[in-house]
Amino acid sequence: MGFPLLTRRGARYYFRVRIPADLCEFFSRRELKRSLQTADHRKARNMVKIETARAAITFEKMRDKALTREQLKQIAEDYLQTLLENWEQAREEGSGSPQGITTPEHLRRNQLSFVEVYQKDLAVNDFSLIKEDLKIILEEMQRQGLGIEDDQQLTMLSRELLKKRIEASRIESERVVGNYSSKHEVFTRNRQEIVTPKQPEREQGKPLSVVIGAYVQEHLTFKKWTPKTEQENTSILAVFLELVEDRDITTITHQELMTFRANLVKVPANPKKGRDKEGKPLKEIIEMGLPPISQRTVGKYLTRVASFFKWAKLHKYVETNEAEGLTIKESKKAKASGDRNTYGVDDLEKIFKALTYDHKKPESFWIPLIGLYSGMRIDEICQLHLEDVKSIEGIPCFDVNEEGSKKVKTVSSSRIVPVHPVLITLGFLDYVEQIRVQGKPRLWENCILKRDGYSQDFGKWYQRFNRKYITQERKKVFHSFRHLVADTLKQSGIQETVTAELLGQKNENITYSRYGKSYKPQPLLEALQKLEYGVDLEILKGKVPAKL
Repeated sequence: MGFPLLTRRGARYYFRVRIPADLCEFFSRRELKRSLQTADHRKARNMVKIETARAAITFEKMRDKALTREQLKQIAEDYLQTLLENWEQAREEGSGSPQGITTPEHLRRNQLSFVEVYQKDLAVNDFSLIKEDLKIILEEMQRQGLGIEDDQQLTMLSRELLKKRIEASRIESERVVGNYSSKHEVFTRNRQEIVTPKQPEREQGKPLSVVIGAYVQEHLTFKKWTPKTEQENTSILAVFLELVEDRDITTITHQELMTFRANLVKVPANPKKGRDKEGKPLKEIIEMGLPPISQRTVGKYLTRVASFFKWAKLHKYVETNEAEGLTIKESKKAKASGDRNTYGVDDLEKIFKALTYDHKKPESFWIPLIGLYSGMRIDEICQLHLEDVKSIEGIPCFDVNEEGSKKVKTVSSSRIVPVHPVLITLGFLDYVEQIRVQGKPRLWENCILKRDGYSQDFGKWYQRFNRKYITQERKKVFHSFRHLVADTLKQSGIQETVTAELLGQKNENITYSRYGKSYKPQPLLEALQKLEYGVDLEILKGKVPAKL
């Protein structure tokens, strides 16, 4: 996945986005650029999603706030009238022009020159000449209960004021020579005050985007998420931010979160991927009617949002957790639909026939067979180091652990799994010895550590291999080996606690789990020897070179 809005300058990463053409007049540049305050590319990729959602919300707000824009224009109109009244009063009192110019000819010429200055400032959004006036106006707005929400709105007001400065200078250049024929000749006007009812004062909370940023940053700093979880959570929170919009987090109600949940079921899968969706607001993408995300994915989104609000309450960003009750329970039917199917004998025969031994890619031969005769997870096999194949009580074993860069799924996943005799017969230990002689630290040098662990590239290869040579059934994948091992051991009468330990699953038996120690290699090996699938092993034996 590319990140076109992510750039690097020196050691730091920045978020950059082109300003839509219809909003360029409110900016002094064509792009928005913000520092992500990190030199870590992985962190920057996650933070840029939040910034992308924040920018989309900003642009959408600027387009949708017609009333606010009219209010700002009315304030600028009042400013124009005030300027003209003050200058006229100065003439009536004989104090001359505010600019200190006395003769009408000089007044007119200089007022016209001011127009050019103001026009140049307007072109580059330079508001230094109206800085003091702007300060007075903002103070008056605050007294009336009005306020500026963000920098973009402040820019809009400043530009409107500068436009009125230009208009006032042109009108004044005519008045100083006696021309009062313009529409502004009436100085006493019926002024329409734009006053909004004052709301009861309350302590404002932080913007939602700021709280999300703090939430993400804490989990990145203390390494609470795996890289895959980071990617998922930041993507989900970016979608949430864009759908509910960026505002004071304390104003978000449970009813609004329920509305978010109702809209979530319409969100398409990978909502920001694809040229047809590039640069479009999420609400517009939803209206395209693309296939929506699954109910399981909806459940994942809601769970992550609920976790965020639980964290926000814990850290005093909100007083109540409005996301309580937001998640949905997965139905038994939905849960069953996600299960993987086991491989049948016909599938195994196809696998045996399709496997080939390639010295440059030995993992393509060994890893499927290790999965078939051990039940180990694909990540556990792909991350194996040379030191993880060892003899324990005279029995060759795999040591599944999370030392160094290796990871395990749960506490129960750290375990010892004997090497099945079939693997030994095929020459697996000879391959291990070859790796030892070569001085390589890992069994599969082609399995490179990436975001999803060591199995990312191999998993993609196996998916292609599986669909091309084995089956088109969607529920038959590499994990089907694990299901097959579990089912075969069950049908062979193997004790449940033994199977649980071989597969690295939590032992539900309180007596064994709390008071009993781990099984020794011998009973585990005896259980694995029950893995007889009725497939002719001669198909494989001829494929392994005599000298590895």
